Amino acid sequence: MFPSLKKKFDFKAHEEEIEDLDMSTGSKKLVTVGRDFTCSVWSGNQLVTGLNWHETLPQIAEKSYRYMACRFGNCEDENDALRLYTVQIPHKRDKKPPPCYITKWDGKIFLPMLTSPCGTEVISSLALR
Repeated sequence: MFPSLKKKFDFKAHEEEIEDLDMSTGSKKLVTVGRDFTCSVWSGNQLVTGLNWHETLPQIAEKSYRYMACRFGNCEDENDALRLYTVQIPHKRDKKPPPCYITKWDGKIFLPMLTSPCGTEVISSLALR
C-alpha cells in the first residue's frame, strides 16, 4: 500500500490481464479494468460490484466492446460526491470502426449516468482533472 509499497491484499481480480486501475481518495474504493470484458469496483479485497455499461445501450451486443480505462473523479458541484469514468472500446477493429464510448458513473451506487460516443480512434488512457 502506498507510500510503503507493501502488499496489503492478494486476490484474483480478473481472468485475463488488468488493463487499468484507479483508487478513489475519500471512499477508498479500487476500480479495475481487465481484458476479460469486465470492470470491477473493490473495497479492500471484496468485490463491491461489476459494472455493466452496455445495459443502457440495448443495440450494442454483449462482448462487442471491452473496458479500456477507468478513473475516479470528484464532482464539482457536490463536494462529497464521487464519479467514476470509464472508456469502452470495440473488441475487434473493422475497416469502418464503430465508435468508442466514455461513461460517467455515480460513484456511490455505480450505475451509469451518461454514455457518449467519443470518436472512432481507440482511447488507450484516461486522465481527469
